[in-house]
Amino acid sequence: MTQLLLFNVTNGLIIGAFYVLMALGLSLILNLSNVINFAHGGFLVHRRLHRLCDYALHRFLGALLLAPPLTAVIGLAVERVLIRPLYGRDPLYSLLLTFGLAFMIEDGTRFIWARRASRSPFRPSWRSP
Repeated sequence: MTQLLLFNVTNGLIIGAFYVLMALGLSLILNLSNVINFAHGGFLVHRRLHRLCDYALHRFLGALLLAPPLTAVIGLAVERVLIRPLYGRDPLYSLLLTFGLAFMIEDGTRFIWARRASRSPFRPSWRSP
């Protein structure tokens, strides 16, 4: 019983810390650029998946050196091409753009990486004939 309680408290603290870090990132971006960026989490996921792919190809050191610059280049390109023209406009435009961009990043990562994860030798019971 004590072990279960300790596990749940620790798990809750870790998840809470993750939410705090995400909120701090969103708040920092909002205060620096006056753009509400809902695609922030998508870029974090994108960076993590780049690191996993690079790790499979080049091991840990190569993944550590390749994933952050690659994600930074993608983020810089998105900011220059899509978000920068919206500076000084109504915040609703940037909100809608980054909300749609978050959906595109999520669906893109699902399209690229979810196929590998869905190949399982086990069939779920609800898919049985």
